[in-house]
This record gives sequence, structure tokens and C-alpha cells, in this order.
Amino acid sequence: MMVFSGEHEHGVDDKGRVVIPLAYRDALVGGVFLTRGMDNCIWLFPKATWDTLSSRLRQAPSFSSRSRMVDRRMFAGTGTEIDRQGRLLLPPPLRQHAGLKEGDGVVIAGVKNRLELWNPDRWQQALEADAEAFDAAMADLDL
Repeated sequence: MMVFSGEHEHGVDDKGRVVIPLAYRDALVGGVFLTRGMDNCIWLFPKATWDTLSSRLRQAPSFSSRSRMVDRRMFAGTGTEIDRQGRLLLPPPLRQHAGLKEGDGVVIAGVKNRLELWNPDRWQQALEADAEAFDAAMADLDL
């Protein structure tokens, strides 16, 4: 399983597609699953990773309000594939969730088992907001 890392900026074309960086494409050949991510971004999982994660989610109780909320957000996503030119169509509800508009930029960040697709302004705000907490967390890890 690939560990995703790195940060790339691309654009959203007039059809709502984004080019996935070449460095990630081999890990995504079997298909991907897109869903609403935390902090108003889109989470992109390789199909095999999504299959494992969704299996774990399906084992959780579905009657609590928290479980139903997680289920709605996670399972309302969509499975899809990257085309031959490396483009990925971002469905309108997911683009809206992440604040991505046609003609604008998108930050594609590798985060362990997934890619996160961000509106560039929101990405910068998230990094700045997390800076102090990041420093404290790294100090606690004592790497």
C-alpha cells in the first residue's frame, strides 16, 4: 500500500475535472472513492483502501446519531476512475463541499492513506490554524 505524501497545485477545468499528479497515478489504477472529508476538503481513497475502510465502517453500530452522521458523509461519496489523461471528474456536491470552482486552483495533498483536495485559500488557513497545535504534537511525539 502506498503512503501518500507531497503537495501539488492544479486547476479545476471547465468540466469540473482535476489532473491527478503523475506520482500518485500508479496507486490509483484500480479506481478511487471520493467523499466529503473533514475540514471542508475532498478525501480521495484508492479503491482497495476504501474497501478496507468501508468494511470497518459497516461493522460500527448504525443506530447512534454519530454513526448515522459518519455513514451519511462517508458513503454518500462516489467510486470512479482516473481517465487516460490523468483527469478525475469531481462531482458538483463534492466540489461545493470543498469550495472548488471551475477555473480555480486545487491543492492536492498526500496524507498517509489518502489524497486530500483543497481550495487553496482553505488549505493555507488550515495550515496556519494548525501551526501551534502541530508544534505541540510533534514535541509530544519525541521523534
